[in-house]
Amino acid sequence: EDEDDHIELSADTLDFVNNILKQREANAIHDHDSHEPEGEQHEDDDDNLKEDWQLSQFWYDDETSNTMVDEILRVTHGAGTVACISTPSIFRALKKRQNEIPDTLRVFLFEYDMRFKMYNDQFIFYDFNQPTAFPADFHHSMDMVLVDPPFLSFDCLSQFNYTIKLLCKDTSTPTVLLTGRTQEDNIAQLMPQMHICKWEPHHAGGISNLLYCYVNYDSTTLGVLEE
Repeated sequence: EDEDDHIELSADTLDFVNNILKQREANAIHDHDSHEPEGEQHEDDDDNLKEDWQLSQFWYDDETSNTMVDEILRVTHGAGTVACISTPSIFRALKKRQNEIPDTLRVFLFEYDMRFKMYNDQFIFYDFNQPTAFPADFHHSMDMVLVDPPFLSFDCLSQFNYTIKLLCKDTSTPTVLLTGRTQEDNIAQLMPQMHICKWEPHHAGGISNLLYCYVNYDSTTLGVLEE
């Protein structure tokens, strides 16, 4: 692709946007009813969904989402339980490849955006301000976790870290973290077991700001950078 087709946000612009999002984060009154989708929606409506910047949604391009689906299938060997936390574009890619997903693999989307309630029992409402507020049946039940915190802040990452620990079966549960490179120091402090991959995720829509993929396991496909 021509480099001119990409939108590169400057550091100042990213700071400005993130400050606005942090203000939303601090002032938000989380009422489930206020986030109910208008009218009944079904899985067939998925293609019509657009990212909601008010929720700090910046969805991945198809290559990134499909790479993550491939990684889920490779790591789990098509069996077990997987949590996609605030990663709707990965979950959507997985649903589009449903014919490749064996019945022995269960995947759940933990998400704040109530539009994804269309996925019925695969949708778990998740608000990172209440990081443990989901059914106890999910505690220490996950064989793999993928997560992308919506805000690039220490506090947001810390809350997600609580959730990850509660969902994972144990400390060795394969975990994938996708986030902006500005979180590097926060990750080193909160999640020192995570290592940067050689493979890099990308946003859709031509936004080419640098992202990192972190894992806590040896991924032959994503690779891990030398420390």
